[in-house]
Amino acid sequence: MVLINRFKSVGATDIGRRQNNEDTFLIDHDLGLFLVADGVGGHMAGEIASAIAVASIRELILERVKNLPTANKSTVADAPSLPKNTHSINLKLERDRELVRASLDYASNAIFVEGQRLLTAEGRSMSTTIVGIFLQDGNDGDATIFNVGDSRLYVFRDRKLIQVSTDHSAFQEWLSQGRPGPEPSRNIILQALGQSPSVDPSVQSERLVSGDLILMCTDGLTDYLDDEIITEHLECLDRNEPNMGCVNLINAAIAAGGADNITVLLGEFT
Repeated sequence: MVLINRFKSVGATDIGRRQNNEDTFLIDHDLGLFLVADGVGGHMAGEIASAIAVASIRELILERVKNLPTANKSTVADAPSLPKNTHSINLKLERDRELVRASLDYASNAIFVEGQRLLTAEGRSMSTTIVGIFLQDGNDGDATIFNVGDSRLYVFRDRKLIQVSTDHSAFQEWLSQGRPGPEPSRNIILQALGQSPSVDPSVQSERLVSGDLILMCTDGLTDYLDDEIITEHLECLDRNEPNMGCVNLINAAIAAGGADNITVLLGEFT
C-alpha cells in the first residue's frame, strides 16, 4: 500500500541581526507534520525551548499514530473512488485535534520542567511559540492547524492571503475587544509553550484544496513585511522552486530591518 502525500513543503531560517538563532522548524512528510517555533529566553534558552517543542510534539504524535488500529490509518490512495463517510471523517478530525492538544501539553510540560531547572541552576527561564499543520492523511486535504503564541500560518488561495492562526498577543486581544485604551506593544505574547505545564492552544480543522499554498512563519517575517508585500511574493512564486520563495521572503524581511530571527516554511497542496 503506497500512500500519496499531496502536501509538499520546504523551509528556511536566518539568524537576522541577532547573535544566535532561537527558531526551529520541522518538515516531516512521512508523518504529515510541519512545525515552526520561535524560542524566547536569550542566552540559548530560547533555542533549547524551540528544539524541545518540535522534538516533543513529533515524538508524541508519532507514538500515538503508530499505535492506531490499521483500519484508522490512511489508505485513501488505494481506493480513491470509495465514498467518504462523514461520521468517520468527523471522528478522525476530532481525534487529530485531541492528539495535537495532547502533544502541545506534552511539549509545554517538557519545556516547563527544563525551564525550572535552568531557573534554579542559572537564573534563566525559557518558552517558545509554536505554529503547525498536521495532515495524517496527506492526500485528502483534511488538515489540523494549531498555534500557541504569535507565530503564524496563512493560506494563500485564489490570490488571497488568509491568516488562519490566531495571535495570542496583547495587541490581538486589544483589537478583539474593540481597541479600548492605549494601543499595546505588538510583541507582547499572552501564552507560549513552557510558561506553564499546559496551554490553551488554538486548534482547528481546515480542508485544503488543490493549489493552496501554506505559509508558516515567525514574527521575524511578519514584523517587517505586511500582508500586501507577502501576497506580492506569493503571487510571483515559482512553484517549481519553492526554496527560492523562502529565501526571497527572508531577504525582503532582512532588507526591511531584519532585527529578529526569521523562519519561513512554504507548502503546497497539489
